[in-house]
Amino acid sequence: RNYAVDPSFGRWCDSQRETYRHAKTGRRELSRKKKYFEFPLLEAVGFRFEKQSVPFEKRFQDLLAFRSRYGHCNVPWAHTDDPALGHWCQGQRISYRKFMLGHRKMTLELGNRFRRLKEVGFRLEIGLSSSRGDVQKLHNNLYG
Repeated sequence: RNYAVDPSFGRWCDSQRETYRHAKTGRRELSRKKKYFEFPLLEAVGFRFEKQSVPFEKRFQDLLAFRSRYGHCNVPWAHTDDPALGHWCQGQRISYRKFMLGHRKMTLELGNRFRRLKEVGFRLEIGLSSSRGDVQKLHNNLYG
């Protein structure tokens, strides 16, 4: 998606991965063309249908380096020095928001990540909606 040389190619790759993922989970059936021609060709040239994610610890260390350099953890989404770090930070906030709104279950690993991020001054709450419905969901999720 963020392939700077040719953004449309990045979007096309994401589309292929999404189609593959939906077919793998049974949400969508592949056309004969994709199943017998396109996907085998992509596999033959080494296309990765599964995205390679950067481990949490690596990005966390990048966040600490950012904090050391700038004195805070408010990485802009479009951080020019490391755009992937800004996107990762946004992903952490989205994950937190999903948990707070009851759309994601807390796991030990997720809880540890949130705790570590908060301990270094990372603000997970940025972007939480203040609409009445969301505030009520947050309250119910926190206090039952």
